[in-house]
Amino acid sequence: MARNRTLQELLFDLRAELGMATDSTVGQSENPALKVLLRRTREILYDDYDWPHLTGQWFDTTLSAGQRYYTFPSGLNYERAVEAWTQWGNEWLKLEAGFGPDTYNERDSGADERNDPPQRWRVYSGTQFEVWPLPATSGNTVRFIGTTALGAFEADSDTCELDGTMVVLFAAAERLAGKDKGEAMAAAAARRLAQVKARSNKTEPSFRMIGRAPSNRAPERVVRVAS
Repeated sequence: MARNRTLQELLFDLRAELGMATDSTVGQSENPALKVLLRRTREILYDDYDWPHLTGQWFDTTLSAGQRYYTFPSGLNYERAVEAWTQWGNEWLKLEAGFGPDTYNERDSGADERNDPPQRWRVYSGTQFEVWPLPATSGNTVRFIGTTALGAFEADSDTCELDGTMVVLFAAAERLAGKDKGEAMAAAAARRLAQVKARSNKTEPSFRMIGRAPSNRAPERVVRVAS
């Protein structure tokens, strides 16, 4: 598959599909608009499908004693479905997603009541998450399993995580919509999408964690810190 090709390479191919000059010194005024089209096309195709080579990835955060909020690990698309796990002893335990104010009736994070291991997590803000209860010790890991976020695609050397041929064909089909070649280009893009999906489903493994649910916790270590 034609993954990890640069923006410059995709721009060259798009200009060729559109019947434009591929000479780097000719017609440069069109390039900014074509790059915007390629970026948008990449984002739409990324959002439309759970690409196996980008899903099921692991992203780790190390917890600190008494710390309530953490920035999501770099590279994780936290806007998509994720699972969170923590290692306790020799076993991985799944954290329950989400909780409400009543959870603090059991152990109040605001009062600095700490406990190991963590049992729940929730999105706190656009880029942060909260673990409950507060960690009693430092060094435990929360491992998220989710989808890799798209990287930058602004510089000519930035690479496309998706199949480059597919992105170029869909971009060309949009640019040629309503023209004689547009329908054929759209059909070619649809065929390429079907091919890429079929191949990725056959060749890309799905990585999962296996462990116990939070209800089967190991013996807990509770620490109460006076305010």
